[in-house]
Amino acid sequence: MPNLVQVSPLIDRIAYKDHEGSVAVDPHREIRDPFFRFRSALGTNEGQQPYDVPVQGTFQREMDEAALGQPVKFPNTEYLKGINTLMCWVDPMPVAKGARYQYLIVHFNERGEIDRVIPTNYVDQP
Repeated sequence: MPNLVQVSPLIDRIAYKDHEGSVAVDPHREIRDPFFRFRSALGTNEGQQPYDVPVQGTFQREMDEAALGQPVKFPNTEYLKGINTLMCWVDPMPVAKGARYQYLIVHFNERGEIDRVIPTNYVDQP
């Protein structure tokens, strides 16, 4: 099977709306972007379990050897310091059963040129 590349729209900001607040509700920011979801790293919302994320070691595409854990239980992991919210990108495209996917996050500089490419771990569809 050939390698295929599927590209999301270029995202240069996250869509949101600021609410000033009222007697019943404090001022807050509502995320209105179809490509992102924000979730508590603590898993404190009703019925929500915390996500496990890599907590030590080096980047690996295969997660078999990765040390995973809940961010709140690893406060000394450098990239997790002060983290209480995780940002998740939502892939709206359909997937094939039994397929393996890998995302490439492309960062652009101020001039719109590719600055770096960040490969993610593989995602297997059951």
